[in-house]
Amino acid sequence: MDPQTFGTNLGLGYQVVQAPMAGINTPTLVTAVSNAGALGSLAVGLMSPADIQAAIVYICANTNNPFQLNMFAPNDPELSMEYIPPHEWSKNPFSPQCVVDSKDLAQLDERLNAMRVELGLDPHVTTGPNAVVYKPRGFPFRAQLDAIFASLQEANATDRPIVLSFTFGIPSHSILEEIRVRLPKASVFATATTATELTYIAPLITQNLLDGAIAQGGEAGGHRGSFLPDSFDIAAQLPTQVLAPLACEIFQKISGRGKGCVIAAGGVVDSKGVRAILSLGENIVGVAVGTLFMFAEEAATNNEQRSAMMPADQTQPRTCITRNFTGRCARGIENEFVKKLNGVQIPGYDIQTGRTGDILKTAKESGRPELTSCWAGQGLVRCKEMLRGRTALPASDIVKLLI
Repeated sequence: MDPQTFGTNLGLGYQVVQAPMAGINTPTLVTAVSNAGALGSLAVGLMSPADIQAAIVYICANTNNPFQLNMFAPNDPELSMEYIPPHEWSKNPFSPQCVVDSKDLAQLDERLNAMRVELGLDPHVTTGPNAVVYKPRGFPFRAQLDAIFASLQEANATDRPIVLSFTFGIPSHSILEEIRVRLPKASVFATATTATELTYIAPLITQNLLDGAIAQGGEAGGHRGSFLPDSFDIAAQLPTQVLAPLACEIFQKISGRGKGCVIAAGGVVDSKGVRAILSLGENIVGVAVGTLFMFAEEAATNNEQRSAMMPADQTQPRTCITRNFTGRCARGIENEFVKKLNGVQIPGYDIQTGRTGDILKTAKESGRPELTSCWAGQGLVRCKEMLRGRTALPASDIVKLLI
């Protein structure tokens, strides 16, 4: 798809995308953003099929404008791994099969148990017959995709122009072909964080299996959408102002001039930033903003997280890219949890989430933001100025700050 067709199909009022944020975005946030003329987005990766179906039906009933659905790409080799070069999965930190030495695991569990005691939780037994068994979280990709198809059919919206995007990988050819048939007006995107990943996406644009890429710069908050093993290197992450025009160049070289759409993400929190990114290439059709929308009244960000992101005093929270929460690289506030686990080996995604889940959940519910994840991008440093110290305002007002 070329950028002009993308713009015509969606008919967005503004080239602003509310970034999908698992656990933070809500159906009401999506509809508020879309009704304000931007592109609201729902991250469904951690949602049950039933919750996905209910959310999409709600969205379709409450906005006539386009919206985006973002999925975790399947980690089943038969559904997506045809794109991944052969390598040793036991050494790949992206994989649940990533092996960590038992001595390192013991050190990790010791530190995690110290945090459990601090929160009033019982320590986990990690060895012997009574050892806790850690399992990956989430729901089967196929069930989630079927829920998307079913909900759009229920809402009579299968021919509605929406965006369907993927992070952490690319579904197989057969799944992408199925999406083309069942959602003929959907624009389909995959996430890329490096030049190499963009070169995997470009041929799929030529084959009309994808329409473009979400170019996620290193400044972006939340999990890195990387899917190639060498992209795990933090040093390989490019800033948005470099990655977005690079995507345009790669798409034009491989797919042909005018082919391939780019949604740029990372570090943008104001209208000047939106305009600057849009000027970097003719293929750039939108700019995704996440951190600023975490302050929307309609977002699921709790009061403690809002306060941690915008302290009442003059301190400025620092963000970092870390694997300590889930085993996958993600940018968030560098808090006590991060510091307590620095220096130990972390198992792969998302086995680490199984080990940390009870701590993160309890800390969040107990108002202890220093011991739970708080995803935020580098643009957080500008949010206090942009929002004039407010920690909550309507999503429609946030859209106005970006246009």
